[in-house]
Amino acid sequence: MDVVGFSAPTRTHVHHSVVRTALYTLLEQAFSSIGVRWDECYHEDRGDGVLVTVPSTVAKSAFVALPTTLLDRLTEHNSRHPPDEQIRLRMALHAGEIQPDEHGLIGRALILAFRLLDSQVLRDATGVLGVIVSAWFYD
Repeated sequence: MDVVGFSAPTRTHVHHSVVRTALYTLLEQAFSSIGVRWDECYHEDRGDGVLVTVPSTVAKSAFVALPTTLLDRLTEHNSRHPPDEQIRLRMALHAGEIQPDEHGLIGRALILAFRLLDSQVLRDATGVLGVIVSAWFYD
C-alpha cells in the first residue's frame, strides 16, 4: 500500500505523523473486520506506505471484503480531517511465495506486487482507494 501524495510540499511533519498513525490504525481495523489478526501479519513500513504479508493459512477469499472495508474507514477518516491529513491510498494484492532474509523479505511475488503498485493505471486512479490485483490473485 502506498499513500498518494504523501510527500506533497504542503504536508508538514505533523501532517505526516497524523497520516501514518491513521494509516496503521485503519489497516489494523480493516484487517480485523475481515478476520485477519494484524499481530499475526508481517508489516514493514515503507515511509509513505506499508508492505503487509499475511500467514499462508489465511484464505485469499478473506480479502474480497478488504477494499470495501478499507474504503469506508478512509472515507470516515477523511471526513474528519483537513486536506493535508486526508489519505488517498493505492493498494496492490497478490499472493505467492516469499522468504525472509537478513534485510526483510524477498521473492518474485513481492517484485510483482510492487510493480503492480507502481503501475500507471493505478497511478492514474483518482478515487480515495485505488486497488489492483494480479491476474493470479483474481483467478
